[in-house]
Amino acid sequence: MASVKLSRKEAALRIGVTSARVSQLEIEGRLGTATREAGGVYYEESAVTELLKTYAPGPRALKNRAAPKPKAETRVRGEIAAKVFACFDRGMGLVEVTKETLVDPDTVDRLWTRYNTPAGEIERQAQAKDEARRMHEETREKARFEFLRQRERIKLIETNKLDRATVRRLAKGL
Repeated sequence: MASVKLSRKEAALRIGVTSARVSQLEIEGRLGTATREAGGVYYEESAVTELLKTYAPGPRALKNRAAPKPKAETRVRGEIAAKVFACFDRGMGLVEVTKETLVDPDTVDRLWTRYNTPAGEIERQAQAKDEARRMHEETREKARFEFLRQRERIKLIETNKLDRATVRRLAKGL
């Protein structure tokens, strides 16, 4: 029966340390001998399992370890929450959300509670501020455009000595 071999990175993830620390453990003789093949370094799974029985990485090693990617189940729950929150944003009630998303009513209820937490309220207020800022900028841009249009009309009057009726007709064309 062929034994399972783990790459240095896989061994590091199992032990909970960096790849460099796995090399140190090998040098110290605590991990067994590595085999070098196909451009990589591999360890026997049984040696890694034996090491785990006696070795516990320090808190610093665990802190520096990269966070694992979310599992598929977590991603699916996140997608469900996103759909439900979008329905809440559209003003739908709990029953309507359940009918539209086909999500369990208890889950919808929990998400509704979460949606109405102060953190959610703060986020909605931030979105409202952004919307108000955008509207203000649009209004300001329109006022600037109108100001420039007026200035052009004044220039036309001064340079061509046109009467107001002619200026109004020209202004509509600007």
